Amino acid sequence: MEESISEVKASEKVTEKEIETKEKQIETYIDLMSKTASDVVRRKYEIRVEMFEKEILALKKQPMAENYLKCEDAISEVLDFLGTPADYWQKSNLDGKFMVHNLIFTENPRFDLQNGFGTPEISLPFTIKDAFSNSASSMVDPGGFELPTSSVQTRRSSQLS
Repeated sequence: MEESISEVKASEKVTEKEIETKEKQIETYIDLMSKTASDVVRRKYEIRVEMFEKEILALKKQPMAENYLKCEDAISEVLDFLGTPADYWQKSNLDGKFMVHNLIFTENPRFDLQNGFGTPEISLPFTIKDAFSNSASSMVDPGGFELPTSSVQTRRSSQLS
């Protein structure tokens, strides 16, 4: 996931640089328009400015979807993260560690002189995960559905043999 996010950020930076370059070119042509006396040359500059403006709009509207994770990949990453946030913490740089902290906890740890640091409140996804993983299943009793009786046990044993 870290690599995919890095790729997306790199692609966004390239797009931002292209937009910045085109905006500088527009400024250059606007300066040239004010200095020229020829209407023909001025019109050519205007056409170039319009072209750069259209390119900037296209870059801003450009879907970044091909750079983002597919839905299935994103869900898989979320489930992996919920299962092992410590792995993501260890692999991350400082920004990633802040992101992991903010995803796990809804607040920063509290500190007071008598008790030291307190445990911050855990975010909803981890609260739900803990509730499911710590609860004993009440769906099926490990002994089966029926109470064992001598007749049921005899029938069951005769059917199995």
